[in-house]
Amino acid sequence: MNKQNMKVLTNVIGAVESGGQIYGKRNYAAYAAPYTNSNVEHTITLGWAQNYGAEARKLIQMIYDADPEGFKKIDSSGSIKAMLAKDWVAIKWKPTAAQKKVLISLITSDAGKKCQDDLFAELMKKFISECEKNYSKDVQVIMMYCEIRHLGGAGPVKRIFDRISGTITLDKIMASLVKDQKDTSNSNQVGDVKFWSRHMKCKEFIEQYAVSEEKTAKKEEVKKVAKTRAAIVALAKSWKGKNEGDGSHREIIDIYNSFKPHPRGYKLQYSDPWCAGTASALAIKLGYTDIIPVECSCYYWIEHAKAMGIWVENDGYVPKLGDFVLYDWQDSGSGDNQGVADHIGIVTKAGKTSFTVTEGNKNNAVGDRSMQVNGRYIRGFVTPKYDGDGTTTKETSKKKDETPEAVPTISKAKSSSKFTVTGDGTPNKTEVFVGKVTANVLNVRSWAGISNPNIRSYPQLANGNLVSVCDSILANDKSEWYYVKIAGKWFGFVSAKYITRA
Repeated sequence: MNKQNMKVLTNVIGAVESGGQIYGKRNYAAYAAPYTNSNVEHTITLGWAQNYGAEARKLIQMIYDADPEGFKKIDSSGSIKAMLAKDWVAIKWKPTAAQKKVLISLITSDAGKKCQDDLFAELMKKFISECEKNYSKDVQVIMMYCEIRHLGGAGPVKRIFDRISGTITLDKIMASLVKDQKDTSNSNQVGDVKFWSRHMKCKEFIEQYAVSEEKTAKKEEVKKVAKTRAAIVALAKSWKGKNEGDGSHREIIDIYNSFKPHPRGYKLQYSDPWCAGTASALAIKLGYTDIIPVECSCYYWIEHAKAMGIWVENDGYVPKLGDFVLYDWQDSGSGDNQGVADHIGIVTKAGKTSFTVTEGNKNNAVGDRSMQVNGRYIRGFVTPKYDGDGTTTKETSKKKDETPEAVPTISKAKSSSKFTVTGDGTPNKTEVFVGKVTANVLNVRSWAGISNPNIRSYPQLANGNLVSVCDSILANDKSEWYYVKIAGKWFGFVSAKYITRA
């Protein structure tokens, strides 16, 4: 199972075990006393993955091994350390209130959270191997196998899968699970009614988020195009003015709805609020959905961002270009806002004390809003992990807040090896080589030299963009500039020091 699907599996099981059936949510502090989950669980269950008995004890041992000094500071009496030598299930250990407090502190420490994730990954590796060896290598089937195996154990999952004939599918697994409900002698089997909403939710999440391993492998073979702040900011700016009045906003909603399956199964309507849809459509249009949430709900935008590790719960954060900001209009302005988010936009101009946000559905149109850093109504920020270090450098000290538009990637072509013109003559328009931009922002000018204006069609290029380099021209200050062809149709001049052969 690849990394992307492993992340999906973690989010699925985390949701149904301790996350309130919210995809990507999990509770590292989860604690269940003996017999809380069922009448056969004689001791405690710990952590987001609901590690029972021997697994719970193994988790605590892992935390001790990872950070013995930190462990001892939390377990100052040594009470929990002493329990590691015992069989918690056999003795039916029920921790005291003081021991429970220590256990929760241990599992929510930095070492505790990491060990919870590591233990889960270890278990899943075992379960995945079992399924691939005995039943199927289909990623959806494997995920459901892991869900049932994690819930019921080796015996129950074998029973469910062994009674399926032919090719195993999610629907056949669900049909096999239902058969448990006909056995009225036992109300605690994995397919029983008490677990049914859990299985249905897992199936829903798996169908929505799991990706084909074969398709993913093929995509990974294709050369990746850099995901940059500059490109997404430029796209957001190009949408300014689209509005409900003339129906031009429908283009954005259509882009959102092109993403299948629709998040939570909902197709965004033209009459719906569309701020979160706009933010998502930016990611869909550029193919950035692996680093940016896709949702039409501000609430779920935050939930997905948390699951992706890109949520900043800090009103005073100083945003960068390409970050997203969420608002809560009920914010009192006092302390850190933790209310319900009402609106979202993307930062398209950044400064130390203020920034500009471009928003969909701002007064029924795509428009800008000026915000102060740590200003009122800020709920928090989503900070996608763009390629590079996420900063915006400048080719020159001029054009501080400009950002380039997205430029289509061109293919490499066989070409001549020499320039035909050097100086102030008419430049050659035949490709000599394919060049790659090395600056985060590179101005494209009407002639060689920084005193000349930018061209209108593609005034700037982004880091990683490919261009056809056709000629070399010297500016008045004797600096070298390349005459380039952009996306096979636009020509302009760029500083040669920011172009390398691709």
